[in-house]
This record gives sequence, structure tokens and C-alpha cells, in this order.
Amino acid sequence: MPGYRGRDVPDGIGKLSAALGGRVFVSTRVGGAVATLSATQALTESERGLLVNARVAYPYQVTERLKVTPLISTNWANGKYMDSYFGVDAARAAGSGFPVYQPSAGFKDISLRVAVRYQLNKHWSVAGAVGVSRLLGKAADSPFVKRETQPSALVGLTYTF
Repeated sequence: MPGYRGRDVPDGIGKLSAALGGRVFVSTRVGGAVATLSATQALTESERGLLVNARVAYPYQVTERLKVTPLISTNWANGKYMDSYFGVDAARAAGSGFPVYQPSAGFKDISLRVAVRYQLNKHWSVAGAVGVSRLLGKAADSPFVKRETQPSALVGLTYTF
């Protein structure tokens, strides 16, 4: 479970160390779509809490070599998780000037993404994705959140054995 660096948040908030998490999931195909439900619980840093993810992807084989996969997902987090990542306790409030903020459990975000994979040959493929995530509810209301919407993009080269 990723943390964040102190330089990535306002002064006085401080860093949040990464934690080891355990994840369980179930996935099924429904009419070409792939639906997945997962839960990740912090095993170290137990105050980190629980994150539940639901996502639906629809892989579409455009050509023999080209696959496009649109995906929508959402995350729900318990109170411990929300407080760890988005809360401001009394010490942080004193150091940052932000008010004390203790978010409750709820939907943390929603994301849309489109992934593309092009198979160059038997072993090599080029892959990429573009997407956007938006914080929701109590996560978006955190006093130190600057942007509720975050775009993302990635490009990679994969080798299949």
C-alpha cells in the first residue's frame, strides 16, 4: 500500500510510509466484460485500514495484434484508511495550519482508463494507457487535497516468455 513523501504534501502534514497489504479478489467474465472485486487490508501499519476496489473492463480484440481495453473502477475505503491518507490530526493541524479533519468511510475515487496493447511479434508487445481518476466525497474534501482530478498515462514494452 503506497504512502507519500513529505515533499508531496503541504508543510506540517509529513510523509506517510508505505505499508505491506494483503489482497483477496474474485473475478468473472460476463458477456465479454471482466468484473473484478478486490479487498486490500494493511498488514503492517495496521492503522492504514481497508480498501475495496470494484472494476469492470471490456477487452476488445481490434485486430489479431491490437487489443483495446476500456476500464472503469471505483474504490471504497474504511474510516482508518481515509483518516490515514486524508485526515489531519491535532499534531498535523498544529504544524500545518489546516483544521483537524477526520474523514469517515466512503467512496474514495472513481477512475476511467483505456489501455492499448499491440503485439509486435511472438514475444514483444508495446502497451500504453491513458486515464483519469477523481477523488470523491470525504477524500476530495480533505483540506490538503489540491486537485481532485488526476490524469495519468503510461507507455511500456513487454516481453512474454
